[in-house]
Amino acid sequence: MLENVPDKQAVVRALVGSGFTLSEGIYPFSNYEIFRAARVEQLGCKVRYMIAVTASRFSASEIAWLIKDAERSGVALVLVGEATEVPSEAVLLSYEQFFDRLGGPIFSMVPFDPQFTSRLEVLGDNKLPNDLDGIPNELFEQYTHAGLQHLFGTRVVRNGQERRGEAVADGIAIGPSIPLIIYDAKAASGGYSTSMGAVRQFMDYVNDFHKKYKKQVGKVDYFLVISGGFADDEDALEERSLAMKSRCGVTLCFLSATFLGTAVELLVREPLARPALDWHLIFGRVQARIKDVEKQLQACRRDAILSLKKG
Repeated sequence: MLENVPDKQAVVRALVGSGFTLSEGIYPFSNYEIFRAARVEQLGCKVRYMIAVTASRFSASEIAWLIKDAERSGVALVLVGEATEVPSEAVLLSYEQFFDRLGGPIFSMVPFDPQFTSRLEVLGDNKLPNDLDGIPNELFEQYTHAGLQHLFGTRVVRNGQERRGEAVADGIAIGPSIPLIIYDAKAASGGYSTSMGAVRQFMDYVNDFHKKYKKQVGKVDYFLVISGGFADDEDALEERSLAMKSRCGVTLCFLSATFLGTAVELLVREPLARPALDWHLIFGRVQARIKDVEKQLQACRRDAILSLKKG
């Protein structure tokens, strides 16, 4: 039994999500696992890696053996974990640095489905895509949850079906590099209509969260309402947003399924850009616009900061 090896699935998802292939396999050892991966880098060259991952500490003898094995195989060696001293032949990253370099952990492979956006749009209209089985509104919540986790690169707490009947929103996104967000997924045929009664319910969600957790985690920044579309016009949505902001100090932002799906697709292609996005600029509007995400991604490419990022 491997006692000191971290979550293999998390490592695999992060590598695959960042464009690596693992065709050369994964090899378990007593204190670590080796992931033999390859990726075509920015200059068009295919670079082969030997990535050794441990949840504890590499010994000097283990590092010496890994360096020799990497040299024999002609691959770049990356150590993920802790070590007292590492020769220049290898790169040492902490577990956190490893995921950060790859754009954050990947919690679900659902966003990598080429049909993710189209399915999300159909589910958001409270309809069932031809190739899926289940209840549309429940599947919409699941797809929304997977999409938000990929978007933010952090775990999103989903309240789920077991809390039906309680005065809670569908989920909460909380992490060191994102604002504090509560969200509600609303599958609705013909577009979701946001009444003042619904806004009062959103306020109740926020106020209840503040009573329980504000001292520990701080104030909620945004409440996101996600649906296939919205039946209300821009003026009505702005009125609802202003009401929420004035009464509980939280910005109410509306996200269409098309926005969420397209934003996820953009970050599937450019996962390293995720930490550079300013969600305050994106969610500061009444309705989130995909061109705001695209504009920030363009700035990242123009500045070439991501390729220079250090751990």
